[in-house]
Amino acid sequence: MKGTSRLASLKPAREFFDRNRVSIPRNFGEFSVRLSANLRYFQSNYILLGLIAVLYSLITNLWLLFVVGYVIFGVHFISKLPPEGPVSLFNGKVVITSSQAWLALSISAFVLLFFTSASSTIFWIASVVIGVVALHAGFMEKPLEDDFSAVV
Repeated sequence: MKGTSRLASLKPAREFFDRNRVSIPRNFGEFSVRLSANLRYFQSNYILLGLIAVLYSLITNLWLLFVVGYVIFGVHFISKLPPEGPVSLFNGKVVITSSQAWLALSISAFVLLFFTSASSTIFWIASVVIGVVALHAGFMEKPLEDDFSAVV
């Protein structure tokens, strides 16, 4: 339900990329007011921008995509295990409990994420998205709806 309302609140691209509303703020106070108003107004567009950055980074780093898939599959598999008692795998050759499986998944995921440089990817995504959003929201003039909402 929340996802559909989030999609419905996306602003049109012509409004999001309206070059007529872009101007340099006079001071930091005006920049802050614009930033606050536009973060609320274009919130869904900014979330979509962040998701696009995440998808781009996963597509361009296939090892990271593999590790994310591995973790998702592992979490799904382990959540299906019975919480009490051991489970035998590979025709009884391996016997594990769900807590041992969680531990093995955590350690292997940590090592794999370390070798795929996931932390640098996360910092890259955060830096790019925060920078682009701050520049867009700070230099875009406040939406007209904000001016009329103060009157009501």
